[in-house]
Amino acid sequence: MAGIGVTAGENMEDRTDEYDREKWLWSTYGEGVLDARKIQPDRKVKFIHRHWQTDVGKMISDFIGKYPDEINLSFKYARARMYATPAPQWANEYIKEYSAFGLKSWWNVRNDDIFHFRWGDPEFASAFIKNIPPENLTAGYFMGSDGYVWGREFISKHPQQPRELEIDKHWYNFMLWGRVGYNPDMPPDEIKGMLALKYPKAPVGELYTAWATASRIPSLVTRFHWHDWDFMWAVEGCLDLRKGFHTVEDFIKKPPMTGSGIISIPQYVSALKEKKTIDEITPLQLSFRLDSLANKTLSFVIEQRLTKKKQPESYVELIYDLDAWAYMGKYYASKIRGAYYLHAYRERLGADNKTLAIKSLTEALAMWKAYAKAATRNYKPQFLAKTRTVDWNELTNEVENELIRIKEQ
Repeated sequence: MAGIGVTAGENMEDRTDEYDREKWLWSTYGEGVLDARKIQPDRKVKFIHRHWQTDVGKMISDFIGKYPDEINLSFKYARARMYATPAPQWANEYIKEYSAFGLKSWWNVRNDDIFHFRWGDPEFASAFIKNIPPENLTAGYFMGSDGYVWGREFISKHPQQPRELEIDKHWYNFMLWGRVGYNPDMPPDEIKGMLALKYPKAPVGELYTAWATASRIPSLVTRFHWHDWDFMWAVEGCLDLRKGFHTVEDFIKKPPMTGSGIISIPQYVSALKEKKTIDEITPLQLSFRLDSLANKTLSFVIEQRLTKKKQPESYVELIYDLDAWAYMGKYYASKIRGAYYLHAYRERLGADNKTLAIKSLTEALAMWKAYAKAATRNYKPQFLAKTRTVDWNELTNEVENELIRIKEQ
C-alpha cells in the first residue's frame, strides 16, 4: 500500500479532551504509520487528510505537523454538484489558509447529480479543470459519488452479459474528465476523432454538439433550483431523500445558486411590481433557454431516428438518453414558467397569470410523460441511497396531482 487517507467525519464525537477527533486520528493512524516505519525505516507512506468538520490549525498542530512523509489535504471542492458550475467558489476561503501554511489539496469532485443518462460536455469539463487552483495548491483531483458505486450497471432493460461496466457505459464522460485533467485545451477535433472511432456511422460533428447541448440542461436546472448536498436534490427525478417530489412551491421558495447570475422568482416578481431594472437572468429567460437547448437536442434525435443506417445498440441507447435529457429540460422549463406565473398571480401582478400557470403546468405534465417514456426505454426504476427510488412512471402521479392542486386553488 502506497498511501492512506482519513476523514474527521460526522460520526466522530465532538470532544475537547485528549481523545478529540484530530488527536484520536493521530493516535490511531499517525502512530500506526510511525510503528510501520520502525520496522521498515525506508518506507514512505503518502497521506491524505480530508478537511471536513475540523479546522486547519488543529489539523496542523495535532496531525500534519507530526507526520513524517508527504501529506496533503482533501476538500469537497464542488460540494455534491460537480455538474452545476465549472467555477465552484466554495473552497475559496480555505484556499487562503492552505496557501498560508504551504498545504496542497486533492480536490474532491463529487457527482451526486447524474447517474442514469450519459453526459458529455467537453467545454464544461475543460473550463472546470482550468478553474481548479494552481499547482502550488493542488495535489490532484478525484471524482466519484457518495451513494453510488460505479461498478456494473444494474438497471438496463436489455443488459449485456455480463452487465456492462459503468465506466464503459459512461466512457465519454470518464474519458473527458480524465484527459482534460492532463490537457484542458484538448482540441475538439481530437475528441470528435474518438467519437468517430466509437460510432463510425454517426455524424460526429453533429453528435459532439448535440451531446454537449443536452448535457447543459441538468446544469442549468440545478443552478436555478439550488441545493448544496447530495440528499437534497436529484435532478433526474425532481425529488430528494427526505421530502420526496419537489413541487412548484419548492421552485418558488428556493433561491438559485449564489453567484449564478439568476434572479429568484420572488425577487423577479418584486422587481416587476416596483418597476426595477433587472440585470440577472430571469426565471422566464431561463425557462426559454432550457426550451432552446431541448429543441436543439430533439432536432438531432429526430434526425438520427429517421436515418436508415444500422447503428450499434450502445448508440441507440445514447440517442434515447439524449431524448430523455431534452424532455427533462422541457419539463423543467414549463415547471419554472408555471412557478413564476403562480407566484405572480398570488402577488396580483396580472389577471391572467393563474390561467398561464395552469397552461404551463399542463405542458409540464405532457413533457414529464414524454420524459418518462424516453427514460424507461432504457432503464428500470432505481433506488438511490441519497434520493429515494427514481421511478418516472410512478412520479407521473406526483406531477398530475400538482396540476390538480393548482387548479383547485
